[in-house]
Amino acid sequence: MASPFEGANSIPQVQAEQSSESTIPAQEPVTLSSPELPQAESNDNVASESVPFELNDKQKTALLRQIEYYLCDLSFPYDEFLQSKADASGAIPVSVLADSPRVQALVPNASSEDRAVAIKAVVPESDSIELTSDGQVKRLHPLPSEDPKASTSVYLAGLPKGATEEALRELLLKSNLSDTYTPIVSIRRQRDLQRDRSFTGHIFVEVETAEKAAALVKAANKGSITCTKAKILKDYYESQAQSIKEQRERRAKGGGSGSGKGPAGGCEGGQQSSNGKKRPAPEVESGLVLRFEAPGESADREALAKACEPFGEVAYIRFSRGDKVWAQSLCALCHGSRSKRSTD
Repeated sequence: MASPFEGANSIPQVQAEQSSESTIPAQEPVTLSSPELPQAESNDNVASESVPFELNDKQKTALLRQIEYYLCDLSFPYDEFLQSKADASGAIPVSVLADSPRVQALVPNASSEDRAVAIKAVVPESDSIELTSDGQVKRLHPLPSEDPKASTSVYLAGLPKGATEEALRELLLKSNLSDTYTPIVSIRRQRDLQRDRSFTGHIFVEVETAEKAAALVKAANKGSITCTKAKILKDYYESQAQSIKEQRERRAKGGGSGSGKGPAGGCEGGQQSSNGKKRPAPEVESGLVLRFEAPGESADREALAKACEPFGEVAYIRFSRGDKVWAQSLCALCHGSRSKRSTD
């Protein structure tokens, strides 16, 4: 049975581009009791007291990003294991998420109960998942296959990554063809779940009718709206699902992620299955991929992505501590050009 804990984030996601806007606001540290430190001996004169440790903002961001990934459009619909743990409303027990290998790595030296506490502390910061009244985690929006608004919504890509929802709404209203698709019912900004949860410049725009959705696509294709792609959301969902199916078939045959065709990548690539076995290295196209060896004990995806930035936008990074690192340039992925390479 497939599981999201099978490497956690192995399918590249459409929302790949980066922005500096969406770091989680500073908040009080999550305090957990450490199971590794001994407790004071209990007697009549000495009170037992847990020894706390804290998750910093970076750890909290990474933890939230991981939980959001497990329930995102590119993971949850294809994950039989997590779906088997969900109730009729789609809610999943926090304990199931807390016991995943990825979460255990993100919240080290903690018990399952403490990891669950950490998850519950960060989920309220999300705009795509929520805590239920009985403390489970669920999606805020329907699955793509069940979305009643898919025919009256449009996927737009290539908008300003740092733009607020209000700024995006103004941009859509300024079009000289806005009268053909307004009013705008809602806008959902998409996040990059690979690195820092930043907004990607990809959005879902809901309008009143299917006819107005078609008009919005037409306006975008005519250049009335500055973007790089426009598609009815239902069609986008279907093409995305087909791309994911093809990627999974290639991976099942031992071909890795191929040359990167399909949804332009965003979600982290995992390399270790739930039983601890290593996955084969991805099949890569010559000249488009950088390989790092021995990046150092303190290396993480964020640091590796930053190191690659001078040589082109990064489409995906496949990384596990102690292993080789594979990174592919987004510009090469999207335009077929050779990525710049460092000789260092």
